[in-house]
This record gives sequence, structure tokens and C-alpha cells, in this order.
Amino acid sequence: MNTPLRLLSTALTLSLSMLVAMPAAAHQPDPVRQAERAGRWLQLDPQQVEQLAHFFTDVRLQRVSRRSDLRDQLLAVLTPEQRIRWQELRGQGPRWQDVDMGLEERLSWWQSALDLSQSQLAQIRQQLQQARSQAQQTRAERRAELEAIVGTDKAQRIAEWADRRRR
Repeated sequence: MNTPLRLLSTALTLSLSMLVAMPAAAHQPDPVRQAERAGRWLQLDPQQVEQLAHFFTDVRLQRVSRRSDLRDQLLAVLTPEQRIRWQELRGQGPRWQDVDMGLEERLSWWQSALDLSQSQLAQIRQQLQQARSQAQQTRAERRAELEAIVGTDKAQRIAEWADRRRR
């Protein structure tokens, strides 16, 4: 192989390996930069931008904590063999994380993929329903916090922007 092609091949290999090794959190926007962008877009004063940066940071930390707690609760229901299968499935990607799946569809898929008993299924259903309920309450609380920082109109614009990003 000639030198330029070898260099290109090596560079591509290194780049791909770095992308694979990056944690998912590295792909999320920085809360400070996110607040600064929102500040410019919404014409916020520096104090509001700083409060917004703290708000975005807190939201992210709470989300990570809730997901970790839920994962631990779900794993506690599984047998050691099911936990191994869980980890294998998580590594497979899209179907495992399909956000368009409803609760019952997701539970049905997990039941067949992990060979869950009816008791396990009931426990997991209850945990997921509780998590969903807590998430709805948390969203309402965060909405009130956001409105206190930027006002109702601007909070609505941020919510619409966030909804568009999620789609």
C-alpha cells in the first residue's frame, strides 16, 4: 500500500475508534453554550443566561440520575442470565432504544427478548409507570423554574425549540 493511502487508512481507523470510544454524553450540547445561544436568541440579560446555564446543568444531572436509578431498579428484578442478555441487547442499538415504542409494546418486546416471568413483567411495568409519573411531575416543576428565569413567553419558545429538536 502506498504511503498516502496508508496514512488515510490509519487516520480513518483512528477516527472511527475514537468515535466508538466516546461516551454518549459527549454528543450532548454543553449547558453553558446552550444557555448562551438561548440568551442571544431570546435577548436575555447576563444574569438570566447564568441562571439558565445552571438550570440546564441541573436538568441534565437530574436526568442522568433518574435514568441510572431506574436502570438499577430494573436490573434488580432480573436474574443474572437476564442481566447478561440485557447488556447484550443494549449494545445492539436502535430497537432497544426505540423511543416511539409505547409502554406495552416495549414491555412485550422485553418480555420476549429477556424471557421475563409474569411477576417480573408486573414489577417492571410498575417501575416504568412510576418513572413516567415522576417525569411528568418533574417536567411541570422544571417548566415553572424556567418561567421564573426567563418569563412565560420565552419559556414557551424554549419548550417549542426543544420539542423540534427531539423530533
